[in-house]
Amino acid sequence: MWYNPAGLARIDRMTFHISANTYSYIKSTTKGFMEIPTHLDTKAKPNLTESDLSVVANTLVFGKKINKKWGMAVGFFVPYQDTLLGVAKAKDLEISLPGTLNFKGDTVLNAKYYEAIVGAGVKTLPSLSIGMALSLGYYLGTYQERSFIHLISGGTEILTYEEDSLSLSQLTFAFQGGVQYQINKNHWVSFNFKTPAWRLYGKGKYDMLSYSANTLGADSLDDDWIEKEVRVKTLHPILPASLTLGYAYSKIELFSLSLDITLTPKSTKETHANKTTLNFKAGAEFYLSSEIVLRTGVFSDFSQNKKVTLFSEEGASRMDFYGATFSFSFANNFIVIEKEKTGVKTLWSTFGIAARYGTGQVLVDALDLAYDEIPMVKNKTAFNIQVFIAESIHF
Repeated sequence: MWYNPAGLARIDRMTFHISANTYSYIKSTTKGFMEIPTHLDTKAKPNLTESDLSVVANTLVFGKKINKKWGMAVGFFVPYQDTLLGVAKAKDLEISLPGTLNFKGDTVLNAKYYEAIVGAGVKTLPSLSIGMALSLGYYLGTYQERSFIHLISGGTEILTYEEDSLSLSQLTFAFQGGVQYQINKNHWVSFNFKTPAWRLYGKGKYDMLSYSANTLGADSLDDDWIEKEVRVKTLHPILPASLTLGYAYSKIELFSLSLDITLTPKSTKETHANKTTLNFKAGAEFYLSSEIVLRTGVFSDFSQNKKVTLFSEEGASRMDFYGATFSFSFANNFIVIEKEKTGVKTLWSTFGIAARYGTGQVLVDALDLAYDEIPMVKNKTAFNIQVFIAESIHF
C-alpha cells in the first residue's frame, strides 16, 4: 500500500505485518563548514561532521480480503526519526589581527515523521486491478546551530556566542492511486500517482541569541535576542506530486525482477523543488526454497534543488543519493486451534540491510577579514546504513 494501492486487490487472506525495529546509523561531512582567515593570508577550514545512531519501530500494517474483488489495508509508518549531531572545531589559530582564535560550532537536527495510510484495491478484470489510498502525515522538526568564538588580540579577549534555532510542526494529507495490469502469466506493468502533500496545519518558531563580552581591558558587552513566530501557510503543498511506471517479471516461487521509474515534476510554489527529477528502483527476489527468500535492490534519490547559490535560503542544500538493499526472509509454519478447528498459520521473519551514499552542496557561513559572517557554498557527503527486522503473519 506504500508504493501502489492497486496491489491490495490481490490480498488472498488476512495479513498482519510489523517491522519491529530499524537500527539506523547516519554520518555526513561538510567540507570547510567554516572558513577563518589566518595571519599567513590563508584560511583554516574546519569540517563539520554529523552523526546519529537511532532505533525506530517503523511499520505496522493490517490487511484483509473483503470479498472476491476487494481488499483493504490500514498502515502506520515512521519513515524517519533521527537526531543528527554535528561538530566543527578549530583550535589556537594564528589570525591576521594579529592574535589567536578558537572556534567551535555544533548543530542539532531532530526530525520525526509519522504517516497513517488507509487504502483499498479492486479487481475490475481478472488481469486488471486499481486502488486508491489516503495518507495523513505529521512532521515535527527542530534545528539548532551554535557557535563559540574565543578571540585574543593584544590586550583584548573577546568571547562570542551565537545560537539560532528553528522549530516546525505540521499536519499533511495526500492521495495516491494506482493500476496493475498482468500482461500474461509472468509479466506485469503498473502505474502509480501521488498528489502533492498538502499542509492542513502548521506552526513554526524562530529564536536567535547572540552574546559578546570583552573580558580583558575595558569591559564591554553586547547582546541580542530575537523570538518570532514563523508564518506557515495552510492548504499549501510541501511535498511534490510524483508519477511512477513499473515493470515486473515473475516466476512463481522461483524468482522475480522489477524496475520502477519515478518522475517528480518541479514545483512552482517551493523554492527547494525547482528541478524535475527521474529516480529509479530495481530489485530482484530469489526463492531458495518455499520457506527461504533472498531480496536485493538498488535505487536513486536525487534532489529537486537545482543549485545552491549565495542567494539561496539559509541552510539550503542539494544532495543526490544512490543506495542498495539486501534482505532474507524465512517462513515458520505453526498449528493453531480456533473454534475447535485446526489450521496452519505462516509467520515470515525478515532481516535486512539498506545503505546509501550521497554527495551535494550546502550553504554555510565563513568569516571575512573583519571576522563577520558571510555566506558560502560548500561540498557535503553523507552515508546512511540501516539494519531492520520485520515480521508478517498470514491467517
